[in-house]
Amino acid sequence: MTNTADSLTGGSQFFGDTIFCDDIRYELGGKVSYIGVYNGVLYLSPDQTFPAVVSKLSLQVRLYMPISVDPDRIEIMVYFPEDKDDAPTFRHVFENIPARQNVVSDAQDIQLRGIFATPLMFSPAPLAATGSVKVRAKIGEEIIRLGSLFIRKQPEAVFS
Repeated sequence: MTNTADSLTGGSQFFGDTIFCDDIRYELGGKVSYIGVYNGVLYLSPDQTFPAVVSKLSLQVRLYMPISVDPDRIEIMVYFPEDKDDAPTFRHVFENIPARQNVVSDAQDIQLRGIFATPLMFSPAPLAATGSVKVRAKIGEEIIRLGSLFIRKQPEAVFS
């Protein structure tokens, strides 16, 4: 039987995702609310010109790894449209990461996985052009793709 995580990640022991939204709110009881979640595309109004500014863009970044893996450092990078590979809009290295308390299991093989999660908020969020906001993690020499959000102008409505 093929492990779904391995088939999706090309065999890497790391994988993850990012929720892109307007705001993240933490509530009593440990709940998290994501307000204004984007479904893959952030549309700007048709009359918007570039460079543009969005008042706030929030990201919930999650990275999953085997519970037996305990990285010394995790580098998170966020690239906005027109960023160069060596110059992301945001780069932060998390070091001395505490033992992960969030653990999930893969129902297929009952492999325990640790979760590294961090919220990021850009306010204001400058957008130089259409393109993608891309989130990446680096552990050792491995780059893990954690998601992207397309930035586009809303097509003008066509009525017949």
